[in-house]
Amino acid sequence: MFFFMSMALAPQAIFGQEIKKCDSGILKNTSDQLDHLTPTLVLNFLSTFDQSCVNNAEFSEWSNELLFTLLNQNTEMVLLVIQDKGKDIDKKSILKEMESQTLDKVDILKLIEKVKKVKLSKDIKDEVISRLSKN
Repeated sequence: MFFFMSMALAPQAIFGQEIKKCDSGILKNTSDQLDHLTPTLVLNFLSTFDQSCVNNAEFSEWSNELLFTLLNQNTEMVLLVIQDKGKDIDKKSILKEMESQTLDKVDILKLIEKVKKVKLSKDIKDEVISRLSKN
């Protein structure tokens, strides 16, 4: 189901603003919508990741916390968006973030088990599990 929905996704402006890298407004919107996530909201969130964001401590910590929260709560949706929209997002930065959970709120072993159950390409699944295993 998510596969077909996410195929037509493109990052969308929120409140008339273009999505920018390191955009804490998108983080706030994502955080506010945790119980009502859609593939578009996930894509918008993932579109904020960029190598340049490592210099922004507040954004880096908040985006890391949200990434692990989303992965834990909506494993399939997040991973399918990453798989299907990998060319539209900075997948390298997102995968790098998966290597180090800043707040240790999510049980990584349980998250890895969730990832194993999602129907993904073997390459993406193996990469995500490898990155999560570095925690």
